[in-house]
Amino acid sequence: MVEATLAGLGVTQLPAAVARPHLKTGRLVEILPGWRPRSGVVHAVFPSRRGRSPTVLTFLDFLEAEFRDALRDPEPVRP
Repeated sequence: MVEATLAGLGVTQLPAAVARPHLKTGRLVEILPGWRPRSGVVHAVFPSRRGRSPTVLTFLDFLEAEFRDALRDPEPVRP
């Protein structure tokens, strides 16, 4: 999504940790200042409960660990 947005193909909602460097350089601009999504919600979607193989569960654990610090990041997103 970030690459499509950087290419000018539309708008997107990005995690602060992903958007921040692009906001600082001016490659992205904030279009709804003051609005923030509910913090701490990340959804992982897979086709069925059968899809919850050990590999999928390991990947979900990885996502949780990766996003934990980013979701608690106190640095403001503004450039």
